[in-house]
Amino acid sequence: MIRALRMLLTVTAAAVVVGTGVVVPANAEVRPAGCPGDPIPAKDAYDVPNGCKMSGSKLQRCPWPEVFVVSFDRTIWHAWPGSGKWHVMPGKGLADNMWNCYYNGDGQRQVEVAVDARLFYSYLSGGDWHGWYRYPGTGVR
Repeated sequence: MIRALRMLLTVTAAAVVVGTGVVVPANAEVRPAGCPGDPIPAKDAYDVPNGCKMSGSKLQRCPWPEVFVVSFDRTIWHAWPGSGKWHVMPGKGLADNMWNCYYNGDGQRQVEVAVDARLFYSYLSGGDWHGWYRYPGTGVR
């Protein structure tokens, strides 16, 4: 909340800064002073308002209509058509970068994130995301 109070607002278009939980009215864009990350254009996220992701991290597009990002505070967020805003992933996961998303062997949506040289995953089953589970082994699989 304190971070949100320190933000500067510039009027342009509706936005959410990924990782802060700040939602502002239409015609306002939240831009943290000296945003410590890269902007996320709404056109790249199913018209979900602009946000800010960890610098150098990738916007992960999935084979289903959904995108995932790692925010500048390492939390994991996702958006989909009609979501209207960015949503933090359940499970309080933290990551350094997105790795992959795909349908797993059970036909479930699965998302992978990288933390150092390790991979963790979460999967969607019964309408809920489950995880974050570490892949066995020491390096990236």
